[in-house]
Amino acid sequence: MLIEALRERADALGIERRSARVTDLIMNASSVSLGLAEGGRVEADYVVACDGLHSTIAKELGLIKPSTKRGRRYGLRQHFAVSPGRPSSRCITQGPPSSMSLRSMRTPSASPCSGPKGVNLDETVAAIPEISQHLEGATSVSELRGAGPFPHRVRKARVGRVVLVGDAAGYVDAITGEGLRVGFAQAREAISAIADNRLASYPRRWRAVTREFRVLTRGLVLLASSPLRRSIVPLARALPSVFGMVVNRLAR
Repeated sequence: MLIEALRERADALGIERRSARVTDLIMNASSVSLGLAEGGRVEADYVVACDGLHSTIAKELGLIKPSTKRGRRYGLRQHFAVSPGRPSSRCITQGPPSSMSLRSMRTPSASPCSGPKGVNLDETVAAIPEISQHLEGATSVSELRGAGPFPHRVRKARVGRVVLVGDAAGYVDAITGEGLRVGFAQAREAISAIADNRLASYPRRWRAVTREFRVLTRGLVLLASSPLRRSIVPLARALPSVFGMVVNRLAR
């Protein structure tokens, strides 16, 4: 799994790993200090906060923008083992009751689903024959996981010696399945900015590597929530080159 590969790589590079919950942050002109729930503190020159949608660091810095109940969406994800050669996954986007759109992806077999609060993955899958047939007899190889609400918005991606990366820096929706790719792109820019001693350039770099994801994802969410949502799949089938272009742009 990815998390295991990352741990092995960190160990191979001699990077110290600690498992602890951060409770507070103190920053000055030359360092950052993180308080730990079990006691003690960790001192660092910089902090790269990759602590997700409910980022403790973003909260401590007062960066999270309040969200409205209107338009809130939640994501569910579960992986299944499917027969070799079959399309590997499906992404289901649910708008108002009984309305859904569908997208195919070339990723490890999964069944992600996003929609309003209370969206049920089993019911959503069962309502779409193409998906339910695809997963018929398939064995679940992961637990059902959820996240949200989306969107998650922050005021800025950097404060002093702290930068936000991944979901902590803002997230639009799970509809495109591009969270990891975009997160890695942000991490690369954050480390580059630190190495170049140009941390102030990170917000600009962050905007550059997330722009297409944010614009296209917002567009897809709006489309999936509009009266045109029932036309998404027929349009994708009628104009595969256009649909493929959007997916390929997201996968860059």
